[in-house]
Amino acid sequence: MNCLLLVVLMASGGMVKGSKSPHPAHNMDEIPNFYPDPAPFHLGVASGDPLPDSVILWTRATPRNNDEIISGTNVSWRIWTPPFTSEENPELQGDATGTDSTDWTIKIDASPLSRSNQTYYYRFYFGFRVNASDIYGERSRLGRTRTAPAANVTDGIITFAHTTCVSPKTG
Repeated sequence: MNCLLLVVLMASGGMVKGSKSPHPAHNMDEIPNFYPDPAPFHLGVASGDPLPDSVILWTRATPRNNDEIISGTNVSWRIWTPPFTSEENPELQGDATGTDSTDWTIKIDASPLSRSNQTYYYRFYFGFRVNASDIYGERSRLGRTRTAPAANVTDGIITFAHTTCVSPKTG
């Protein structure tokens, strides 16, 4: 089956009178094992653009009230080397603000990181400052990322996953 035919069949399937979704539950709350990320991090976390000494970290922090819509959503972040046993002693940490002009997204250039070809763990925190050992407020899920191999490494394999999304505001 060619791609065009597949797309046409997929698109028309939802328009057939009386068609139903493949799952009997139409309400997302009724779908078994559907656990969205905690507010305000409903879209989770992501990372990408790995370099030997940096990665880009991403999340979207949805505003909870009018004050946050006006002033922005203040988010703190931390990144650790394994093993991840506690939220103390991050390699890097910082603060950022999501605004209407960025569709409430937070994009961090986590650099400089100390090791190339290294797994790192990261997390975002919403609406509060992260102190030395005390963490209050909403946490995102724990993300995992990896820096790229050093430029002089020629025998490594690097695997990428790719996804895209659209802005709900602009379609």
